[in-house]
Amino acid sequence: MVVFGKVVLLTRYKIKRYFKSDPNVTVCLARQTELDKLFVIKRLSIGSEAEERFYWETQVLKHLKHPRIPLLYDIQKDKDYYYIVEEYVEGESLKSEVMRRAVSISTAIRYAIQLCDILKYLHRHISGEILYLDCQPDNVILSEGEVFLVDFGNSVYSKDFACRNYRYGTVGYAAPELYEKGGKVSPATDIYGVGALLYYMLTGELPRAGEIPALKKFPKKVGNVIKKCMHHNPEQRYGSMKELSDALQKINLKPVIKKSKETTNLVISIAGADRRVGVTHLGMSLAKYLEKKGYCCLFAEQTVPGILMSLLECKKEYLRVQEGVFLYKGIRMLPYYGKTVDPEYEKLSKKRPMVIINDYGLFCDEISGEYSKSDVCLFVGDGKAWEFKKLIDKVSYLQSEKLVSVVNMADGTSFYRLTKGLKGSFIRMPYFQRWWSPGRVGDSFLEKLVCEILKKGGR
Repeated sequence: MVVFGKVVLLTRYKIKRYFKSDPNVTVCLARQTELDKLFVIKRLSIGSEAEERFYWETQVLKHLKHPRIPLLYDIQKDKDYYYIVEEYVEGESLKSEVMRRAVSISTAIRYAIQLCDILKYLHRHISGEILYLDCQPDNVILSEGEVFLVDFGNSVYSKDFACRNYRYGTVGYAAPELYEKGGKVSPATDIYGVGALLYYMLTGELPRAGEIPALKKFPKKVGNVIKKCMHHNPEQRYGSMKELSDALQKINLKPVIKKSKETTNLVISIAGADRRVGVTHLGMSLAKYLEKKGYCCLFAEQTVPGILMSLLECKKEYLRVQEGVFLYKGIRMLPYYGKTVDPEYEKLSKKRPMVIINDYGLFCDEISGEYSKSDVCLFVGDGKAWEFKKLIDKVSYLQSEKLVSVVNMADGTSFYRLTKGLKGSFIRMPYFQRWWSPGRVGDSFLEKLVCEILKKGGR
């Protein structure tokens, strides 16, 4: 059961530890005993200033459904307190990450791009423009290399801001207009916060309020972005989160996907010459690699339910649902729901360019039409000599200029001997057990594969 001082509530929960405890606000981690699942429970005192924060926080949270924002599960009340039950995001805060080790420029930019994506969702929310107003390191959680935004105690609909009786901000990260009496807040206020967080990630130091930081030891483009974000005049900052995200994308060290006139998406199909040759393993590895580079990916199962349905059954605690799409290990996964079911996952790609990776499993005539329509076709085969003929036969059958053949389970010598003199693109896939963490050898392979994909896809 949950015990807060003398208050006993929500007997289905058992406290694991406390994150914060003061007279007005207490936050703890608790396990729901029936579901065996962890939740965050926040308690706020009735009659205190925290009561107003409870009202505005719940007004915002109840409308939010984003894979990187904790879901609101329940609201409770007794004679002394309000209680908010939220989804628990396992990970560490950005503050802990920066204190533990230096963050590289490319990693800091990747985190900032993901943060822009979350804030853009808030600013363009269908229920009205939502301002977060508290971008600071303790409120950014890193899980499996992905950014999550927590603690919406300062958030508010922009149209309701004037109705609030308080103005809060974290010193160094809050824009000047939050401190000014009568100051007008807007999406530019959150843009200031992103710039301050980027400065903190690169220096490990708290930005000084009212000062535009100097970043002489960092690339000029990075410094210019931070200065523009943190300009004292909101009108001199970026016009929107999209504009800021685009600026960050341009200075990202290894841009991967570029928009083309023909399509905003890149569709990749994967099939195998035989079963158990690594089709799904390759697809999920590729999706994770691209997500790490800051790009939006969807791994979609296109045949009879396989590994993704198994994940749904045994990894429920780590999956978050959105329009039929599940987030696991930081990548979006779409299970096969049957030919008669259209989950309309293409709607997700209208918000930003997306890499869609379709897993067709074993190649056969039935799927050849859809498989061949993709921008790039990956074909996976076994590198053992007695199995290699199956791959070659299928490659000869397909005869596609957009085909890349991936040879699995072959050492370097065997790969060279088997592919010598053959026409087409052949890449050897090294062994790595963890698709979400392939190591240096796996990353090197995936980098080569992405370069070949972009060339074949005309990007």
